[in-house]
Amino acid sequence: MATFSDSYVDIAYTRPLRVMVQQFDGSLRDLTSNETEHDHVVRITASDLRDAGRRTATLHAEGAARGEDLTVVVDLEVMIDLDVREARNMLPDLDTPGIPNSLRYVGTSIGLASLIADIHALRLTDGVTLLPMTKRVLGLILSEALPVLETMDFEGLTGKLI
Repeated sequence: MATFSDSYVDIAYTRPLRVMVQQFDGSLRDLTSNETEHDHVVRITASDLRDAGRRTATLHAEGAARGEDLTVVVDLEVMIDLDVREARNMLPDLDTPGIPNSLRYVGTSIGLASLIADIHALRLTDGVTLLPMTKRVLGLILSEALPVLETMDFEGLTGKLI
């Protein structure tokens, strides 16, 4: 079984960025693809970015051995606001605890877009499943963070967010 440390990294990495968002009705919305079936999309949780990279490399290697081209997305809990301080202040007011051993981003929409871009550029995963912690955060993801992400230079992404 391949691991992150012994996997080959292709400099011509061309996997498209996938961004999905968990809706409050439990449905999953893919913001980067019109596909309704997610047969080859694998969602993972990770305790940190290194863990995400290891799991992704392992899943890619196992999929390739079976002749499958898997897309791996990591769950990312999100608490954003227009100001970092406000985002942090909202955390204690939540009725539900976060997901144990899960990645969490607390900050601004610009910072979230940058984190998503970095995760993809560093080839840690093929994308993210955003888990907004409040309905307001879901609105900010759609209205603030995604337009910032669209301005970044991703192969096949600019103008494609749905």
